[in-house]
Amino acid sequence: MSNTIWTKRFWSAAAERAVKATAWAASSSLLASGAGLIDADWIGCASVAGMAGVLSLLGSVASDAATGDGPSITKAEVIPPSAGDDDGRHRP
Repeated sequence: MSNTIWTKRFWSAAAERAVKATAWAASSSLLASGAGLIDADWIGCASVAGMAGVLSLLGSVASDAATGDGPSITKAEVIPPSAGDDDGRHRP
């Protein structure tokens, strides 16, 4: 496993992917049920969305293990091992 998994940049990118996956799964679940907001199965929706988020995080870790460059399996986003906990922003 690479050193990029222990950086703040890796977990920031992985968390962003997990939040997106959770939101997509929740909205898909609600739309597919066809129920209104009051009648929706919120427990089922939360279960599906939570599982999507967990699977997204596991996918990011697996992608890093496969490529060694970060949470993207296609290397669309590469986190250099020397990045450390720097978030990439310029600070004066």
